[in-house]
Amino acid sequence: MKPKAFSCHINRMLLQWFYFVGAVMIAAGLPGIASAQNTILVDRIVAVVNDEIITLYDLDKEFEPYARNIKSLGYSEEKQMKLLFQFRSDLLSKLIDSMLADQEIKKNKLDVTDAEIDSAIERIKTSRSMTDEALRAALAQEGLTMEEYREEVKAQLLRSELVNLEVKSKIVVTQQNIE
Repeated sequence: MKPKAFSCHINRMLLQWFYFVGAVMIAAGLPGIASAQNTILVDRIVAVVNDEIITLYDLDKEFEPYARNIKSLGYSEEKQMKLLFQFRSDLLSKLIDSMLADQEIKKNKLDVTDAEIDSAIERIKTSRSMTDEALRAALAQEGLTMEEYREEVKAQLLRSELVNLEVKSKIVVTQQNIE
């Protein structure tokens, strides 16, 4: 006779397996029920960075505003496709670099406070002679909320801290340099 805990664990595993198989069948367009012509690609992995992934959805989400801008410039179809392909490739490299930086930030336990973010936003507003309302209007024009902008500023500040940390770790001051 099996212990009750072991039996419950097996039942839970079977249930999870059935959910997984069901999700895969739904994501694949229910092969055997729907034809291959009706199958729609929902998402896929475009890059693996250490133990994290960048999906096609992530890439498309970042790429969309740039693609819209390139398409609005009125280039020929061939030039437009070439620019879109090149920019998409460059953006993927940027996302990979960004993810690597985020991993290093996490590894080094770097953080910035809300006060530091507020201060950085105030410096930006001052340098551009903007009021809070003007900044919010400019952000809205770019399709960003103030909260999304704060997250972008936070990411920039964290990357700056990471660069400072890396640079400082490479600086070696010897007694000879002091004299």
